[in-house]
Amino acid sequence: MCPMFMGAQMDWMMDTKPDLLAIRRDIDALDANLRELLKARAGLVAKVAASKAQSGDARALRPAREAAQMADLKAWQETQAPELPLAGLTAIWREIIGMALNQQGGLTIFATAEAMAPARAYFGASLDYQICEDAKAVQNAIAGEPRAVGVVRQDQMSEPAEGVTRFAELPNADPSQTAWCYGTVADEAVR
Repeated sequence: MCPMFMGAQMDWMMDTKPDLLAIRRDIDALDANLRELLKARAGLVAKVAASKAQSGDARALRPAREAAQMADLKAWQETQAPELPLAGLTAIWREIIGMALNQQGGLTIFATAEAMAPARAYFGASLDYQICEDAKAVQNAIAGEPRAVGVVRQDQMSEPAEGVTRFAELPNADPSQTAWCYGTVADEAVR
């Protein structure tokens, strides 16, 4: 059990016939703690945003850091919480990362119609999305824009423009529909 909740009143854990109302009260208490943790995380994200603003770095994305966070999540799920579906945990974390990107000044995702669903699944509900007619329009929209990302199917994009990097593969239910993310991203150490 998480040390934060060790002292919590969870009488139902000792009872052979648990009281549904008591269980729901405990769930509500844990939910309140989760909200407070999200609020505390947002406070730290605000400090990150201030630090980036002072350094003049407008690039929103840190793909290496995000990849490390997702690897940590996967390792935790495998060893500590195998009963929790990795797909659900990943979706939650992607939403948290998307909220943090929004809090740090936002990000606009330019995608072709065919790539929009995987783009939304990857970046979450907190960001701005724009549909582009084709991959060339996506490439034009993101050129030189540190707060823009392009998402296109792998068969739609040619070589990215100078300064633009392909940084993530977004799987789809149909492997032929795999999408790629392109953008001006930070080249930095993982942590």
